[in-house]
Amino acid sequence: MDQMNLKKVVVIGHSLGGAVAMLFALKYPEMVEKLILVAPCPVDGLPTPTENLPYLALYKTSRTLLKRSIRGLLPTLKDKKFLEALADDALKMNPDSIYPHVEELGKFNVVDLVKNNFVPTIIVFGDMDPLLTYSQMEKTAKTLGAKLAVLNGVGHTPFVEKTDLFVQIIEDFLGGA
Repeated sequence: MDQMNLKKVVVIGHSLGGAVAMLFALKYPEMVEKLILVAPCPVDGLPTPTENLPYLALYKTSRTLLKRSIRGLLPTLKDKKFLEALADDALKMNPDSIYPHVEELGKFNVVDLVKNNFVPTIIVFGDMDPLLTYSQMEKTAKTLGAKLAVLNGVGHTPFVEKTDLFVQIIEDFLGGA
C-alpha cells in the first residue's frame, strides 16, 4: 500500500480470506476504510470435526470428489465449464496446505481483539451455505458491529451464485460506488 501511495482501502475477504481480512483490519484499522466479509470464517473459528479429516485427504487425489465438494458449496451454479475450471484450480493448490488451513480455521478467534468502533463492516452470507450457520454469522456481525446481508437460496459463494444482487449490496454499502 505504501508503494502505491494508498492511505485507506476497502478490504474484501471470502471464507478463509475473511479471517485474513479481519486480522488485517484489526491490526491496521487506520488503513481500512470499509471491510467486506463474504461467507467469512466466524469470529470464534470454524473447527472441522475429526471424522471429516480423512475426506479432506481424498480431495488431494480425487477430482470427482473435489468437484462434488465444490458443487455442494455452489448449489445454484449452472455453468458446468466454470465448475470444471474451479476443480482444475483447486487441484493446483499445494496438497500439504489443506490440513494447515483447516487447523488455522479451527484455532481462529478474534472475539477478544475487537474494540468498539471497529471499521464499518458488512457480512454477506448465503442461507444455503453448507459450511456456515446463520447463528455463526449473526454472532460475527454482532461482535464486529457489522451489517449482515443474507442472500436466500445461495451457498458459500454469493458473488458467483447471485452476482448482480451481490454487486448491488456491495455498491449500496460503499455508498453507490
